Amino acid sequence: VIHLRPFGKSSARVACFVISKQAKPVDQAAPSPYCISMAKVTGITAFLTALVAQRISAASVTKKWGCAIDQSVLNAKDLSKVPDVGFSFFAPLCGRNRGAFVLSPPDGHTYACTAFPAAWSESYPHVTVADSNSLMKNSELQGGNLTAAETLEVLDKFVSAVYTSSAGRESDPGACDTAGLTKLSCGAETDLATASSPFEGIAGPLRSATLAGVFVKAPWATGGAAEPKGEGWYTPQDFAEMAVAGLNAVQLPVPLGFFDTSSSTQDASLLPPVEAVVGSAATAQLGVVLELVPATNEEADDAALVSAAASWAAATPGVIGLVLPEPTLSALGAARQAASNSNPQFPLLVPSAASDSFQLQAAAMVAGTDPWAFVALDFAHNKAAGDVASDSSVDDRLKMFYHESLGCGFKATVEWAGCASRSAGGAYVSGGFDLSVDDCADPGHPDYGQCDRLDEQTGSNWRVHPQQPQQRVPSHSSIYIFFLKALFFFQNPMAYIF
Repeated sequence: VIHLRPFGKSSARVACFVISKQAKPVDQAAPSPYCISMAKVTGITAFLTALVAQRISAASVTKKWGCAIDQSVLNAKDLSKVPDVGFSFFAPLCGRNRGAFVLSPPDGHTYACTAFPAAWSESYPHVTVADSNSLMKNSELQGGNLTAAETLEVLDKFVSAVYTSSAGRESDPGACDTAGLTKLSCGAETDLATASSPFEGIAGPLRSATLAGVFVKAPWATGGAAEPKGEGWYTPQDFAEMAVAGLNAVQLPVPLGFFDTSSSTQDASLLPPVEAVVGSAATAQLGVVLELVPATNEEADDAALVSAAASWAAATPGVIGLVLPEPTLSALGAARQAASNSNPQFPLLVPSAASDSFQLQAAAMVAGTDPWAFVALDFAHNKAAGDVASDSSVDDRLKMFYHESLGCGFKATVEWAGCASRSAGGAYVSGGFDLSVDDCADPGHPDYGQCDRLDEQTGSNWRVHPQQPQQRVPSHSSIYIFFLKALFFFQNPMAYIF
């Protein structure tokens, strides 16, 4: 049931709504996962009807959500190679739900890390697994009689019980987060090995890099240039090298204003350069995902612009997908209606900052209304000391080491976004951390020592792609694999950590 909540604030009229399984009115003080301008309600009524139908359809086929140890990451064979495996699970999970968990269905008892269910020991008559401490002491990992497989089996029961005991778990991106050792299941996830890509011409995972600085300014990638470089910034050799490196697509940011055909001052030559870049990528067998970049919030709300962009993208050979300018039902509805004239199954990506749980939930809900819409997660980069290059290569290597550990935690967010959107294709990563994205092009940047060692960075064997000649001094294009953002299939979230 969709519960609308109209309210007024100054001169603005906004309608917020929540989705509930209850027909009775929900608590009016509760937060709303999504709000729209009342000016858009007329154009979105039919879309809300489709939302209801899709939600009912999805609910009838979706399996129960669950959390278990990811056997592709941690199995009995490799368990002994993980130092202090018990701590890896008990440290993040023992405190969940204020330390308590129960069984499903309930058995009349409440449990904790200090008191495991007696039923968990019944399959192992040679030991008693009374609590988390006795589990590890009795494991063969510490000289006990419990095999690695049996140890993993009990750990898996513990992970599952804590997850199913957690309130609001299906709306919490971190409910199944144990630094990448567990996997969220919901019936919507796809087996990467057998997945059918929704993107035309792409077999398997989408592996893409963003073409920074072409039509949207990116001073860090263009030597400090204040304006975009244009279609020639990436050469045919660059595209060929990307294909050799294993990429099968590129993500191309384009100003949303390029599609403003209503303006009398509109330059008719804006789109041919975009077509030229699409053609160059296609020559190297690279598909293009178009990313719409609005100049203002008002422009992002312009349904006519979104429609024009989607119509052009769906009808242009070589363009395989479109990233919307905002995560709203109105943007998705306008884009889908326009794209359907050429391709009803044209992939549309709904953007969201991975760190913004409110926006992430809204994006997942929006994408869930369309079987050919997917969440595009941006693990945003900023200019803090932890994100830009350091004053030595040793410190840069340490940042990459720590980032790999942090990256394991991103797995839970990516899996949740795929499940929450009820999409068989899941979610995609559209941006992330990159050491070569720094603030050296900004004259007012703080001096951390990151900008006085560019020669060392460009001449480093650690940074240069191994397929490139070592004597070659990398240009802006030859180090693309480090500074370009990545867009990857949701079940391979670690792939964008170079």
